[in-house]
Amino acid sequence: NDCKETATSFRQVLRSKPSPSPPSSSSRNNDDDEGRRLYLHQYADEPINAKILRSVAIHCGSNVTSVCFSSMSLTDKMVEGILPHLSKLRYLQFNGVNIGSVAARAIAIFCHDTLESLRISGCRLITSESCGWLAGIIGHNSPCLRKLRALDVSSTEVDDRGLAFLSKGLGQLEHLDLGNCPQLTFVGKGIQKHLREDGSFSSMVVLNLQGCKAVGDDG
Repeated sequence: NDCKETATSFRQVLRSKPSPSPPSSSSRNNDDDEGRRLYLHQYADEPINAKILRSVAIHCGSNVTSVCFSSMSLTDKMVEGILPHLSKLRYLQFNGVNIGSVAARAIAIFCHDTLESLRISGCRLITSESCGWLAGIIGHNSPCLRKLRALDVSSTEVDDRGLAFLSKGLGQLEHLDLGNCPQLTFVGKGIQKHLREDGSFSSMVVLNLQGCKAVGDDG
């Protein structure tokens, strides 16, 4: 059951390839970084389905610390099915897949004690409600990603309400990418409120708003 050194092939859809380095405020040098990294990519003639993903998670999950999903027909249900088996997950990345608030809720529930970096860029079903789940604001006694330091929700449908959720529940963030989020305006409150006035995001190092066309100079 050791998947740390060699790739396990499930219909040749699992590649042993390091995922891109996640945004991090400092380099870490401890044994946890030696965990397995999985890069999952779907090919037209070899589709990945829920059963295969669950098999990968069960077989390798105890060693996995980093997962990247790219170019896949991924669903919220698939995410719900695999995350319970990834108990050591620290870095999680989704590139332009069709996941939304149900997946965000699952990430918060199953990864709240471990996840440090989350990228859900280009996932157009990610909305402010999704941010509410990640931040532990929506739902009764919902957990938040308390160890999360880097979050990329660029090119999603997150708006001002979503930023308010993040500032309230994930104020410890050091890196936040909101680039190319067309719904963001900061009208009325402004970004300064979230960064200074209420004490949220006091540890913020990098904030990306590039491409947010609705954000004016007074934000």
